[in-house]
Amino acid sequence: MVNESIDHTPQVCTQNIGDAELSYLRYEGKGPPLLFLHATGFQPWLWHPLARELADRYRIIAPSFCDHRVTDPEEGGLNWATLAEDTVRLCSMLHLERPFLVGHSMGATVLMIAHALHGLPAAGMVLIEPILLPAEFYQGPMRVDEHPLAARAVKRTNYWMDRDDALNYLRSRALFQGWDEEMLELYVRHGMTGRRDGGLELACSPQREAALFMGGRQFDPWPLLPKISCPVLLVEGEKSENSGIIDLDRIQSLIPDCKRSTVRDAGHLLPMERPREVTHLIGEFFLPLRPEERGKAERRSGMKGERRKKPSPPMKPGDPLCRMLLDTTDEMIFLKDESLRYVIANRALLDFFGRSEAEVLGRTNEELMPAEAAEACRATDEKALATGQVMVAEQTIGELIYETRKFPIALSGNRTGIVGYVKNITERKRSEEAIRESENRYRELAEMLPQVVFELDLGGYFVFFNRHSLELFGYTAEDMKSLNVFQCIAPEDRERAWRNFQLVLRGESHRDHEYTVLRKDGSRFPVMIYAVGIISDGRPIGMRGLLVDITERKQAEERLRDLSNRDHLTGLYNRAFFQEELDRLETGRRFPVSIVMADVDRLKEINDTEGHQAGDDRLRRTAEVLRTFRSEDVVARIGGDEFAVILPATDAATAEAVLQRVQESLADHNSRHPEKLLGLSFGVATGEKGVSLTEILKRADERMYRYKTGIRPEGGNPLASQGKRAPC
Repeated sequence: MVNESIDHTPQVCTQNIGDAELSYLRYEGKGPPLLFLHATGFQPWLWHPLARELADRYRIIAPSFCDHRVTDPEEGGLNWATLAEDTVRLCSMLHLERPFLVGHSMGATVLMIAHALHGLPAAGMVLIEPILLPAEFYQGPMRVDEHPLAARAVKRTNYWMDRDDALNYLRSRALFQGWDEEMLELYVRHGMTGRRDGGLELACSPQREAALFMGGRQFDPWPLLPKISCPVLLVEGEKSENSGIIDLDRIQSLIPDCKRSTVRDAGHLLPMERPREVTHLIGEFFLPLRPEERGKAERRSGMKGERRKKPSPPMKPGDPLCRMLLDTTDEMIFLKDESLRYVIANRALLDFFGRSEAEVLGRTNEELMPAEAAEACRATDEKALATGQVMVAEQTIGELIYETRKFPIALSGNRTGIVGYVKNITERKRSEEAIRESENRYRELAEMLPQVVFELDLGGYFVFFNRHSLELFGYTAEDMKSLNVFQCIAPEDRERAWRNFQLVLRGESHRDHEYTVLRKDGSRFPVMIYAVGIISDGRPIGMRGLLVDITERKQAEERLRDLSNRDHLTGLYNRAFFQEELDRLETGRRFPVSIVMADVDRLKEINDTEGHQAGDDRLRRTAEVLRTFRSEDVVARIGGDEFAVILPATDAATAEAVLQRVQESLADHNSRHPEKLLGLSFGVATGEKGVSLTEILKRADERMYRYKTGIRPEGGNPLASQGKRAPC
């Protein structure tokens, strides 16, 4: 229990250790010093739930070994012997005399080196899953991608949108799913730091973590283990991910005074998963090693005639209570002697054989089972006896499937027997097979679809994706395993996508399915996303959905939209689009704006004398000439023989120059069609900001008609201000 009279909030301090500044947490408790050293890539704040419980009995120091020295993984990283020397310097400068030491992962190995190589005195050590790699890892050069731990570290995800995004991500990853909730909060609060764009990234970057792992192979700690002179407790997680590469049996055998403890249902990160159990182990192990407790123990050992309570005798298999316990389970339980004859068989096993106890005890499997089944049982019995390990085997007998677990056990008379239990797992195997078949059907269907089929975890990371997703986005399967869906969404759509993601997880509907997404090469394309939440035990655990590339649909819509804005005869914009542009520019900033009006001379006469086909030909040729206007100008047919052009950000002088170029194009056109000359009349007007463009259009139209009237035989002066005549 925590002593409420003591302030358990740590001080954040720094200490110059000669050639580096080392930060650390300090708990001002009472009692001997206790040093905590964290795992690679983490922060000392993750010791807080443990330190808080121990702070009324110890003076606690927890240094940070992440960025106090410059490191590069490709150049070998930071040697752990250097970290050990830094630890010794810190203890010396803080006057920590004969401290208790607790280290996790890298921290555990560094403390061993500090004690055995650099002579750091220690009252006792708790080593939680120390990192000691096989001997070959400490020999010769090695790249980052060849190091089993550094290769994983350098690929870690290192971006989250905000705190909630980070927590959702952590809760969705297998590595963090077993973590204590307070530990997750501490990791986000102190193990992550803010970015300029408002997001979060790791305080100890993947590169730094990889550099620390690479530095671990710069010094081989194995020869130091026999030199450890203090009592040691070696702690492991029952389900540790490192069990295949860290030989804890060998570590224990080499340390002179070493006990071992296993934390059930915990992995390599057991201080974060089971902080209370680990705190209890530390307290219990260090308690008798404290100076005052050693004195009590010595006084107790000197007392004569102390009366001790005689322990109760152990329960024997033949006892009625033991027999009752064995017979209440549905699992088959047995004990065999050194000849592999049954010594004990519970009721479930007797029922399986269909025999009485007298018919089973003293017999072997060969006498009780078919030859093939008996041979398989004997093979695993003999292997368990030879290796001394637990053997797990599956066996099919008839239509039923059984799982057997057996292990050697010492018998009286220096003999070794076999204990085992057998479980009918037929239903479980059938369920697993049904699930596999369902998953295979799901994947086959997903691979057949020409759309992206995906599943996301709570953090938005891909946990399933079909082959088409790789083809569409340009990523490899390995890329996708660490890819967040919001990295694929265009920046302007990410906030909206995140809101909709949360709505889907809450089971709420929305109609906002269209987004712009990014390929690996940065190119963009439009999609529709249809998704539903994945629910397990009444709680959302992710999302599955379908992503459809709508590029072709968008292009078709654009073509239809363009067609609706075009004059079908000339291909120029129509009157409706022209009016929309006029209204838009009137409220815009692209002033001055000039407008040109154009009219086809004698069109009615041509239609009457030569036919409408000839008139349509004149209109198409007019459109060809008017395309000489600039690309930014809006050229439209707004009536039978009337055309109009909007020239944004164009003053009167520039408009005259542009119109002059169009007239030159008309002259060139007529030189190529002397038999059918095209005549056009023009009028141009310019308006500044604040003038109605409708008024400017009217003014240009008036000038065009004054000009047009002036060129007729019965008219007067053919020229008007800003009017232009083209040959007819």
